[in-house]
Amino acid sequence: RLRNEGSWTDSARAALPTVSAPNWYSILSGTGVDFHGVDSNNWRKETPRVVGIDGPCVPQPTIFTLLRAAHPSATLGAFFEWPMLSTLIEPTASLNTTFIGSDDESVAAAASFIARSRPELTFVYIGEVDLTGHRHGAGDEMQAAIAAADAQVGILLDAVEEALEKSLVLVVSDHGREDGGWDHRHFTMREVETQAIAW
Repeated sequence: RLRNEGSWTDSARAALPTVSAPNWYSILSGTGVDFHGVDSNNWRKETPRVVGIDGPCVPQPTIFTLLRAAHPSATLGAFFEWPMLSTLIEPTASLNTTFIGSDDESVAAAASFIARSRPELTFVYIGEVDLTGHRHGAGDEMQAAIAAADAQVGILLDAVEEALEKSLVLVVSDHGREDGGWDHRHFTMREVETQAIAW
């Protein structure tokens, strides 16, 4: 449905290194690692600054903070199971709702939030496909996780269509995977290229 009705690419590029925190921060801030300095999944706000192309890197504002500054009354929500995202989203964003739970719980909470609040921005992280790849590699388990994620996206699309007259849905991935599906910390094209859809 998303591919049939939207615009998509299989050749979006992840930031390097191809791990989650640097890439989610790049997605949320629109800047690269050489500007924001989030260079690993172990990064914390108190981590010494990485030196980038223009001197020490500094945290960049995310879309949440920028939207809050432009529209102080905007309704914003984030739903995820990976606690690291709490570190990447600034407190100054003053989200109306932050929910941390399993993918199923996050999707249900986000769908309810969309129906109830008609938000300006909702971020939903679905992480089970990545976790399944790390545990089992590419295979039946990963295909089942992909099917579950597809159904979860369908729940969110139904909520958006029901609640909002106008919307933009972006579905992105933070990185690809190596051939066996187990990992994604290297520099192969399979790990760097990802999918992105605008609907």
